[in-house]
Amino acid sequence: MEGVKKETKDIIQTGKEDMRAHVECQVKGIKNHVDGCIGKIEEDKDQRKIEEVEEKFKGRVATSRRGLMNLRID
Repeated sequence: MEGVKKETKDIIQTGKEDMRAHVECQVKGIKNHVDGCIGKIEEDKDQRKIEEVEEKFKGRVATSRRGLMNLRID
């Protein structure tokens, strides 16, 4: 009877260890996925900032050109 109890405990312990290893593996996979998503979001954010700066710059250049054209006309 003691042998059966020990064997059962060993099986349960092995199952727990297997589950723990599986969960840790899944967590690593999820973490990698989330990190990748965060990286993409940061890249998108940076790209939008660049585009906003470019648009502001283009607007200022256009305004400056119009100002220069007005100076030439006067």
